[in-house]
Amino acid sequence: MLLCLAIYIFGTIYFPTKVYNDPSYMKQGVFHHLWYSYVATNLLAVKYFFGFKLMQLPVHASGVSYKPSPKSKDDFEGIRTIDAISFEKAFHLRDKVASWNIAVQ
Repeated sequence: MLLCLAIYIFGTIYFPTKVYNDPSYMKQGVFHHLWYSYVATNLLAVKYFFGFKLMQLPVHASGVSYKPSPKSKDDFEGIRTIDAISFEKAFHLRDKVASWNIAVQ
C-alpha cells in the first residue's frame, strides 16, 4: 500500500497533469503525447489502488474481515476491495472488472 503512495507522489512530480494546459506541451510530438498520457493514466490508477487499500484498513482493524482458518494461519481477507496485482496482470476486461472492486461483487 505504501508503495502505491510513493509511486503516486514521486510520479506526479515528474508527470503532473496540469502540463496538459501548457502551450509548450502542445508543441511536442504525438509519441510524447501518447507516452505522457499513458504514464499519467497509470499514476491515476495507482492513486485509486492506494485509496481502495486505505479503505480496507478500518475494516481489518475492527476485525470484521477476520476469517478463521482450520490451518494454522488466520486470515484478514474476508472483505477485500481490490487486488492490484491481478488487475495489472489481467488481459481481458472481464478479469480486470473482477479484480477491481471485489467488495460489491
